[in-house]
Amino acid sequence: MSNDPAFLFYPGDYLRDTQCLSDAARAAYDAIMCQHMNNICISQTKLKLFTKNLTDEQREELMDVLTEVGGEGYQIAWVAASICKRRDYSESRRKNRQKNKKETGYEKHTETHEKHTETHEKDMKNTSSDYVQHMENENENVNVNEIRNEDENFSLVLSFADKPAEVPIVQELKAMYLATFPHYPFSVPDDSPPLLQLVYLIGKLKRMPKHEVLEKGRLIVKIEFQKILDFVKPDPWFSGRSLSDLVKEWPRLINKMFSSNEINSRSNSRKIPGKPVLETDGFADFGQL
Repeated sequence: MSNDPAFLFYPGDYLRDTQCLSDAARAAYDAIMCQHMNNICISQTKLKLFTKNLTDEQREELMDVLTEVGGEGYQIAWVAASICKRRDYSESRRKNRQKNKKETGYEKHTETHEKHTETHEKDMKNTSSDYVQHMENENENVNVNEIRNEDENFSLVLSFADKPAEVPIVQELKAMYLATFPHYPFSVPDDSPPLLQLVYLIGKLKRMPKHEVLEKGRLIVKIEFQKILDFVKPDPWFSGRSLSDLVKEWPRLINKMFSSNEINSRSNSRKIPGKPVLETDGFADFGQL
């Protein structure tokens, strides 16, 4: 009996045995072949079960390809040999692995490794609890001061990440936006964050260091923002968008403005009133921050 879930199937041997069998006899042959996985020797009782629906002629066909085993039963010789060969090979491999484990001290190493792993897990639990507490405090500091000055010589530390409505340049851009779109239902909690993000997007477009955008770069940001407003107002698509949409569609907006500038430059035509183009570097990164 083999514990393996399969055996090596040899099509040549199978066809040799079954090519002259009737369909009913071949079905019985296939059933016996599968039964070999449980019993190398098929008993007389099992054989009668498999052949009970066969005629005498069909049963005789089947018995011609079976091999009698010492009066105890029958088997398909090549199937039994294949199962035994696979079983012996698997057993040999198992013994070789056990031998190698003993020779290399594998079992002792495994025991030591398991003890080390258990100790390590205990240490990690203690370290993890301290680390999580530390990271909670660290995250609080980072969230409050997410926008920090990257220049050590610049004393101003920006802490507007969680209160963009209080940023002076945001308040100025809000006034500019409402002057262009007086009927826009401005919401401080909803529209202030995208305005602050637009400030940084413009700063990135103009290649300004991030920590300079809110102070030293305010004038440049306002000039470029006005150009954006002048472009957006007559545009049939962008004029109906919210501030959040301008942030989401930033690459499309800038590419459209830049393409308009390229067309105007090539045609040497006069610029269309009300549609100034944002002056920028052709190699600028138009992606979001």
